[in-house]
Amino acid sequence: GVYGFVTSLLSYAFAPNLRLPRLTEWNFTLDQALGAHDVLSVGYVGSVGSGLIRREVGGPGNTPTALFALTTNDGASNYQGLQAQYRRKVLQGLQALVSYSWSHSLDNDSSDAFLMWAGPGAGAARDHASSDFDLRHSLTASLTYELPVRAAGRARWLGGWAVDSLVRARSGFPISVLLNEQYQGIGLANAFRPDRILSQPIWIDDGSVPGGRRLNPAAFQAAAAGMQGTLGRNAIAGFGMGQVDVALRREFRWQDRKVIQVRLEAFNVANQANFADPVKFLSSAVFGQSTSMLNLMLGTGSPGSGLSPILQTGGPRSLQATVRFRF
Repeated sequence: GVYGFVTSLLSYAFAPNLRLPRLTEWNFTLDQALGAHDVLSVGYVGSVGSGLIRREVGGPGNTPTALFALTTNDGASNYQGLQAQYRRKVLQGLQALVSYSWSHSLDNDSSDAFLMWAGPGAGAARDHASSDFDLRHSLTASLTYELPVRAAGRARWLGGWAVDSLVRARSGFPISVLLNEQYQGIGLANAFRPDRILSQPIWIDDGSVPGGRRLNPAAFQAAAAGMQGTLGRNAIAGFGMGQVDVALRREFRWQDRKVIQVRLEAFNVANQANFADPVKFLSSAVFGQSTSMLNLMLGTGSPGSGLSPILQTGGPRSLQATVRFRF
């Protein structure tokens, strides 16, 4: 094929004796009752993947005008997670659920579809770092309260209503700073990373950009052409996320089986600003700055990705009213 401004042939091949990947998983959970209505669960989850699919470009036999995307078993992954959950059963109309996880996911390639640079000095071991989807801390809490039904009186219209609330918070995804989006017209997930200038801070406070801070371009310097720099893969933590959703609902019944359910929902009710990770390509005019809300970053911001932005966390406040009739 012809890519960019030079004629470069990209061919696809499979490594000899390519085998099926291997994944080993384990977990255990301890539950402890805290009285008649409360339960605390603590669990450990682990998994190790070996011989995973990794598509590499730039290895032996590659030239500037003839590149090979070789499907190999050089991929590896490791996940360790601590999960804790508190559950409160319904008591006088109140129930609660709080879940927290501390985890670390590592690999040398977070997708079997991405192309990875594996030229001289850029083997799979140098890419072993936090996964693209690694979330070190994640918290979810839900609280529901149902008002008792009132048989008579002025305030009887208040009875039967229920309030649902959901709190979500997490740390940021990791970021890999790269020089350009493409090399010889080919998109590479790991190339080329620059050198890290240790005397310069990675982040700069800047009230004029989304999120109030941006990556410092002076903290990075391009390495020699075609070489990986000293900056590690996914070495920088991106923006975190926090959001509160609230819903008000009630069911109206008549003639035994006929029900109308009314539900009013407010997503991100506090209108908390959650921004996408900053642009990671040093060649970009807006390098280091976030250019969208978080919900547009998840699922590539396209309904065609399977993750519609309007349904993702991290967007501006939105309201929704639903009426359902069951009979």
